[in-house]
Amino acid sequence: MSFFSERAIYIPDGGEAVSSRDQEKLEEHIGDEGELIHFVFDFKHGDSFVFSGNGISVPRENRFIASYDPLNLELHIDEQFRKYALEHINEMDGALISGYHLLRKEYPDGSSYKEKLNRSMKQLSEWKKQNKGLHIHAELGHFESEEMANDVFNSLVPVADNIGLNEDELATLARMNELDTVGILEMDSRAIIETAVSLCEASGQKRIQIHTHEFVLSVSSDTCSEPEQVLESLHFGVDCAATFACYGKLYSREELLQIASSISESKTGKKQMQKIIDYIPSGEHDITRRYSVFRKYRGYSICAVPTRICAEPVATVGLGDTISSAIFLRELELRA
Repeated sequence: MSFFSERAIYIPDGGEAVSSRDQEKLEEHIGDEGELIHFVFDFKHGDSFVFSGNGISVPRENRFIASYDPLNLELHIDEQFRKYALEHINEMDGALISGYHLLRKEYPDGSSYKEKLNRSMKQLSEWKKQNKGLHIHAELGHFESEEMANDVFNSLVPVADNIGLNEDELATLARMNELDTVGILEMDSRAIIETAVSLCEASGQKRIQIHTHEFVLSVSSDTCSEPEQVLESLHFGVDCAATFACYGKLYSREELLQIASSISESKTGKKQMQKIIDYIPSGEHDITRRYSVFRKYRGYSICAVPTRICAEPVATVGLGDTISSAIFLRELELRA
C-alpha cells in the first residue's frame, strides 16, 4: 500500500472513492460493525519449544494465522464496491482477486461454498463482459479440502487470465487431476513445469504462475505479454518480496531496487534455472541471462527467475501476495 498508492487505499462510498487518508469519511463508511480479527504469529528457523513433553525445533521460518472474519469466510461483496466496480470497470486495466481459500465447505445456515463461489464468478464475468481488455489475476491459496481447491480453480479458468499458486497448491491440483506429483514439493523446476503445462492443457487455463521459496515460474499460452516483459515483471516481484521480507516495508522504486540488489539470489533457485536450461533445448528466440530463463515447451512459454533470500526476515506474512501483486502491476505497466 505504501509503495503503490502513497499510503492510501480507496473505498467506494456513494458513487465516489474515499481515501483511507480521510479518517472522518472512512469512519463514517465503516460504521459500528464488529471488528474483524487477524492475529499473525511469525516464527523463525531454529526457534524451539516443548509441546506435550516433546521438544520441537522449527525447520524454516513461517507463520501461523488465527482469524475471526465471518464476512470474508462467505466472500461477502460490499454493495457499494459492487456498484462502483461495475460503473468504473471500463476505466480499469486489471483486477487482482484473492480470498477464496477462506471458503468453508459448509456454513451454519446449511449453505455450501459453491453458492458463495458462484456469486463471485458472476461478478467477475460481468466485469469481463463489460471490459474485454480487463486483465484478471487470481491467487489460489490453501483450502479446507482438495476438492474445494479444484472446484475454485476450475471456476476461475473461464474468467482469470492468470492464476497464482505455490508448490503445495500445485501438488493439490495435480492429485485432483491425476497428474504426477513427484518432485513438486521438493521444488524441482522440471517437475513443476511438466505439471503446470499438463494442468493448463487439461483445464484450458491460459497462464499459471508458481511462486516458491527458491524461484518464480510462469507457464503461459497467452501472447499478450512479451517474454522480456514477463521476465522483468518476475524479477520486480522477487525484488519487492525480498525487500519486504528483510525490512517489513516497501520503499520508493529506486530505493527498493537498490536494496534488493544487495540481497543474494537463491543458490538453489540458480541451480533450478540451470536444470531448465539443460532440460529444454534452446530455440531461436529463447533467453538465458542473469539467471533469467525463457523457453518454449510443449507449445507454452516458460519464464523463470530465482528468488532473493533474506537471511533474517522480519516479515513472512504476505510474501507470496507481494510477489504476485508486484508482478501483476509491473506487467500492466509494461504493457501500457
